Amino acid sequence: ERSNEIERALLAQLQERCTNVDSDSPASQLGQLLLPAALDALTSFATSSSTSTQASQVNILSTCMSHFSACSEQCPSLLAGNDQALTALLRSFMAIAQIPSLEDEEIAALRLSALEIVATISSVPQIKRMLLKPVGKSPTSVAQPCDQPSPMLQYLIQGNEGNGDQKGVLFVCAELIVTGADDDLETWAEDPALILNSESSWDNDCIALHAEALLESFVENLGGASTLPAVFQLVDLLLATPSWRNQRAVLSMLERCLAAAPVTFVPHISATVDAALNLIQSDNVRVQYQALQLIGSLCCANTVESEEGVTSDCPVLVRENYAAQILESVARHVSSPCTKVAAHACLTIVSYCRGGNGRDDCLLPIDQDLVLPHVGTLLESLKTGPLAVDLSQPNSINEGTVTVLIRAIGAVACLANASGPAFLPHY
Repeated sequence: ERSNEIERALLAQLQERCTNVDSDSPASQLGQLLLPAALDALTSFATSSSTSTQASQVNILSTCMSHFSACSEQCPSLLAGNDQALTALLRSFMAIAQIPSLEDEEIAALRLSALEIVATISSVPQIKRMLLKPVGKSPTSVAQPCDQPSPMLQYLIQGNEGNGDQKGVLFVCAELIVTGADDDLETWAEDPALILNSESSWDNDCIALHAEALLESFVENLGGASTLPAVFQLVDLLLATPSWRNQRAVLSMLERCLAAAPVTFVPHISATVDAALNLIQSDNVRVQYQALQLIGSLCCANTVESEEGVTSDCPVLVRENYAAQILESVARHVSSPCTKVAAHACLTIVSYCRGGNGRDDCLLPIDQDLVLPHVGTLLESLKTGPLAVDLSQPNSINEGTVTVLIRAIGAVACLANASGPAFLPHY
């Protein structure tokens, strides 16, 4: 309670909701005066060997994270008024973000809080320009490709390579995405699909989902050109160890990167589709579900255009190149005994049929040539799978079954819409 009063009193002296950075502002001057010692003490306290065993220490650190988070949102000048302050802040919170959690949820939440502060600061326009500015270049060169990124950007992405054991933000996010996923596969699979919840959310995945959102934020704010090479190095590293958690993490990371940096992601579309089609063959329902989620996102993107409307240099048309493999894989999963997987497979058919690049032609039916060769196979899978449910037997009906049935009917409607008059024989 006392610390909350101090925070309010401090922020009251500064400009309200000042979300830009001014190195000459009173907030910046105050931060440069007070923060170095405070950050040193906080980092030493957080990284002490007993932190993982003392709940009181975790509570104190969580309170500190809350106050720093409020400052990062309301007055970033206080925390990062100049290069030196920003560097000290990043190093301090990156150290906290790498406290060994050993799947301890409270420590994992503390690590996420530290990453959240780094992500918030990185999203401030002036700081983003500072991070992305190539060495020795003016701020106007931010959008230009460069061979020598700023040291702070290198540190955020790569960590202390060769000079310590600190990893970059992407590595830490990936680690939390892997370890933060609920390992109770049976309960996840038995939980029925819900008609009002089509996202890949699961209460016990909150750590992983938060880390995924932070990874997406870092890729968006630090730029796909800077971050995607590091992400794909992590993808290779995770896939080298064939655990379902690693595979699920890879699929979710790729989907987040596609959303955060769609234009820069285009050269990686082929490898991403191949990964999704390979991993969807897993026997693990969580991997199947995440692969369907990624395939659906790839179908929605299909090809990406820049903000100026200029198609990327090497567009990869997902449906045009992978229709048969995608729909064959999806058709096998509409009859999955796991209602979450079956419902999501039906939704993936909808994503395939309702195309576009997410802009002008979003949700418009695709060309008939992309769907007609596969309509028969898809309808047969739907007919013998979810549409075969016997509604006259109430004991065989539950919430998950109803959800799959509704999704299947929606898939049939989209197939009919995309096929046009050629669908008449199937009625």
